[in-house]
Amino acid sequence: MTIWLIQVRWIEANIPLLYACKFNTALGLTLGGIAVIAINLKRVNLARTAAAIMAAIAFLTLLEYMLDMDLGVDQAFVDDNWHPDAAFPGRMSLNSIACFLLTSLTLFLLTLLDHYKWQTLAIVPQLLVLFVSISSLGGYFSGLPIAYTWGTSTQISPQTALGFLFITVGLFTHTMGTERARLARIPRWWIAAIYSMFVFWFDLATPLGVATGIAYVPLVVMSLWARAPRMTFVLAAVATGLIVAGYAASPPAIAPAWTVLMNRLLSIGAIWFTAIVVYISQHDRLAREESDRHLNAIFEAALDGMITIDSHGMIEKFNSAAAKMLGYAAEDVIGKNVNMLMPEPYHSAHDSYLRRFMATNERHIIGTGRSVSARRKDGSVFPIDLGVSEIRDRNRKSFVGTIRDISEREQTERNIQKHMAALKASNKELDEFAYIASHDLQEPLSSLSNHAQVLQAEYEGRLEPDGERRLKRMTFLSQRLERLIDDLLHFSRLGSNKLSSQKTDLYSVIADIEALLDVTLKQENAIISVPNPLPYVVCDRPRILEVFRNLIVNAIRYNDQDSKWIEIGHFIRDSERVFYVKDNGIGIAEEHYEDVFLIFKRLNVKEGVEGAGAGLTFVKKIIQRHNGRIWVESEVGQGSIFYFTLGEPNEEGSSDRDPFVGAQMADDAPLLVRHG
Repeated sequence: MTIWLIQVRWIEANIPLLYACKFNTALGLTLGGIAVIAINLKRVNLARTAAAIMAAIAFLTLLEYMLDMDLGVDQAFVDDNWHPDAAFPGRMSLNSIACFLLTSLTLFLLTLLDHYKWQTLAIVPQLLVLFVSISSLGGYFSGLPIAYTWGTSTQISPQTALGFLFITVGLFTHTMGTERARLARIPRWWIAAIYSMFVFWFDLATPLGVATGIAYVPLVVMSLWARAPRMTFVLAAVATGLIVAGYAASPPAIAPAWTVLMNRLLSIGAIWFTAIVVYISQHDRLAREESDRHLNAIFEAALDGMITIDSHGMIEKFNSAAAKMLGYAAEDVIGKNVNMLMPEPYHSAHDSYLRRFMATNERHIIGTGRSVSARRKDGSVFPIDLGVSEIRDRNRKSFVGTIRDISEREQTERNIQKHMAALKASNKELDEFAYIASHDLQEPLSSLSNHAQVLQAEYEGRLEPDGERRLKRMTFLSQRLERLIDDLLHFSRLGSNKLSSQKTDLYSVIADIEALLDVTLKQENAIISVPNPLPYVVCDRPRILEVFRNLIVNAIRYNDQDSKWIEIGHFIRDSERVFYVKDNGIGIAEEHYEDVFLIFKRLNVKEGVEGAGAGLTFVKKIIQRHNGRIWVESEVGQGSIFYFTLGEPNEEGSSDRDPFVGAQMADDAPLLVRHG
């Protein structure tokens, strides 16, 4: 069209073929291209306007042919100064008129968005235009004017035929892409049958030498309607048979025999080449559709809400979980900006963030997860966990967001924090009560114990044996109650005092306990053995010393063997370091494995053995403060093994390092400690 507007003589003299396409024809092709773009962008009014102008120009030109008069349409826009001797200067050919009218009809049918059957029928005029354009191009390639000239009128130019081919392919692709699911509801093969009959009739009506066989290519392309890719080869075989039949039954040739035969062979080759291309395309399409069905099934079955958006933030998919969560139906949100689901400040910031990401690829949320807020259809705002992932498809970017309603979780966390605060306050009150009560109770108990001892001393020998026994019993019980109160106070402080963590050599801890219990070990003929080096750990050393001391004392106390032994060691189990204290004492029945850790619970009361039954309770509390656990395995009469683990103490000032910072001992440290 630009060539006609500038009208350069040099171009006309050297490349006259460019002016073979008349200005009105070029204008119609331009309008057709605009209409195709508008159809794909769903700009219905623009598509209808372009189609109407194109149809009006074609129809007025057709009237000029029918009435044999000049209505001023041919040179209404530009004078045809290059063909002054032509019968109809500036006038398009009859086959161009037919193609424009059929294309306008196609565009009009495709704009009927709510009439699926009419949209599908748009395939018929598309196929006719495709037939005319391919036949015309075939005629130019084979040098047969009959293929591109209708009657005595002007002929369709090759660039015009090529333009109609491009427009038809664009419309055909759009139709197949949007109507594939609907085509199953109406008869389809009659379209292929009618088209085949029309081409075969045209083949019979024209002399041999016209490259009519190439017009069967659209028949092969129709196999895209079939679900089975092999139908492509079935239609290719049908087209081949019709080409051969047309060769046998057509009028005499108007070209040399070798030209006729070559035209037929080239047509068959084009048919099968197209069939292979269509088969591969069909096979790939079915594979993609199968994959899409699986992905859509997963998308819809997901328990979390899932939303996909394009690079402009427009919603493309919206699964049922998201619909239930946000109160919108999918059709209410698809095609709209996703920020409609966001409260402030996310609503205002989202588009600018998306534009910045597309320009700089700078990530804030994409590829990570975070807690934000969402807005329901009723306007209510609620907390969600949001994860966004980027999807790259060739040169197109899209994003999928996964949302999870965390309202209940946050409410649970608030309740937990509330109960934790209440529990902390309650524990503080209990600690204060235990401290105050211990001091208030200790004074009268001490006074009672002292009075009992004074009476026992002053009246010794003057009281009856039963009276002396009762005074001794009163002194013993008073002192025992004092020890119980002291243990209770100590237990309350174990949970409130902060731990002082440091790198600790456990062998030195055992050595200190050995020194403290030196006399007891000799009196009880007890042996402490450390068969393997103990590691350095990060812990509160005094507390861990108390753990080992209590376990060792209990191992000696509850042991009726003449030779007592205690083994201390460690090992790795399931990537966790486990310590143990093993003895050959009286053992513990399995039903009492949990009871031994209860405060003031004594399972074996030996005459003359002191103790309140709180030692193992202290041990368990200290180990729990170190994020560890303790358990016992035992066999009555064979001894017991107490196992425990030590994690990183969760206190202020604790080390960030692994609690086990080595398994070596000092070079001069013995592996066995003996007494007795």
